[in-house]
Amino acid sequence: MRYLPKSPEDRERMLREIGIRSVDDLFAPIPGEYRLNRDLDIAPSMAESDILDWFKQRAADVATGYAYFLGAGALPQLSKHANVSESCVGCHMKLNPQTHLSHGAAATSGHVFYIRDQDKGKVCANCHGSTDGEALVKSTEDGLAALGAKMVSSVQAKLDAASAAAPVYFKSVYLVDGTGAVVQNSAKAEVQANFVYDGSNKYASIVNTEVHGQIGQTYTLTTPITVTVSGVSYTVKSFEVGIGSIYSDAAMTANVYALSGNMVRAGWNYYLIEGDQSKGIHNPSFAANVIKASLVRDLSF
Repeated sequence: MRYLPKSPEDRERMLREIGIRSVDDLFAPIPGEYRLNRDLDIAPSMAESDILDWFKQRAADVATGYAYFLGAGALPQLSKHANVSESCVGCHMKLNPQTHLSHGAAATSGHVFYIRDQDKGKVCANCHGSTDGEALVKSTEDGLAALGAKMVSSVQAKLDAASAAAPVYFKSVYLVDGTGAVVQNSAKAEVQANFVYDGSNKYASIVNTEVHGQIGQTYTLTTPITVTVSGVSYTVKSFEVGIGSIYSDAAMTANVYALSGNMVRAGWNYYLIEGDQSKGIHNPSFAANVIKASLVRDLSF
């Protein structure tokens, strides 16, 4: 669940609604000796971008063969690359082909971790001779494209079946402007609204999207819609939303995709491999097995 900051005006309005003057008034009934008058002993707060980076770093799960869904064999499926001396550092730094000028001559950049695309073949060649990993990368890219297309096809099927009598309900979608950015209000908070899809304004495209770290899609409609939020009107053609916020009932209690269903699990696998960013090189057999295991599943639920 994301933290969505409220403006001072929003907080004041909420306090008025419940009949108090300040947040401190909420805790007035609690005797002082039972209140915690210090910061919690937990890690400091992080910006959303830092949190997303943290989770991407957890993509080391790919190298160790953990954290997939939909099955791909027994856990763990440790990559043979984990046997490289000093593991990640062994390839990314000791064997990194990047160089810098030192006293007028090229010297190995032993402090650089990122391996440029044009240098990946040189790294692979240290152990695998003339191979440059292009076939492996292409296979992983093709597999991810096929899985991504299957996920989109599943959503399209749900929308194609929608009608005025049986619409699809989207909860708290993020409005997206013509540049692809999420719309913000005057307080710089992202604008959210509910949306009902009945097929009368057909989707023009659906694209898989990480919606603030969640599995989701960006939907573009054929005709722009105008949405009014807190008295302000916004006209957009696109919105993005996590698949956990799509419902089949007006009360928004029946998820179209159960959080324990194949669609969510396939989405997890998709972003596990895609977010690793090595395109299969970190753990070739694991990446291939995870993609294949996801592609054979029914993603209608």
